[in-house]
Amino acid sequence: MENSEKGTPTEFGLKIMQKLYPKIAPRAAQIQSHQTLLEEEKFSQQEIDDILKKIPNGKAPGYDDTLSNRKVAIQTNEGPVLWEQTQGCPQGSCSGPAFWNIVADEILSVQWPQGVYLQEFADDIAFIVTDNTRERLRKLSKLALDKFKEWADKNKLHVSM
Repeated sequence: MENSEKGTPTEFGLKIMQKLYPKIAPRAAQIQSHQTLLEEEKFSQQEIDDILKKIPNGKAPGYDDTLSNRKVAIQTNEGPVLWEQTQGCPQGSCSGPAFWNIVADEILSVQWPQGVYLQEFADDIAFIVTDNTRERLRKLSKLALDKFKEWADKNKLHVSM
């Protein structure tokens, strides 16, 4: 296809955003603070339209395919066996951390009582529970673990302790 227009990749991205999200695009254009001095070949209107036809209306590309139509394959003595994968986040995917953050945000947003602290690193979560009495320490620990178990069960997470 012929690239008849000049512009930057950012301008191309903004043009796509304006087509996909007309209400949000003006704000995205305001965020753009500098234009590149080097002019690059820009996609033609036909190329932009062709790309837009491949993107579902109002959706960011990629997530649907990441979360659906997943299969697990193992090789057995009788040959390969396939089955649907309906749980879990694709391991090693670029989107994995983003999906985990969406799930973990709920437990990280809990207002814990004084003496209960939650620390997360990647997909590891640790509780630090402190108090001056053994009895209160037990109660705070139980409260934290019960609330954590409720969240894990709700999200169908199996937790190793």
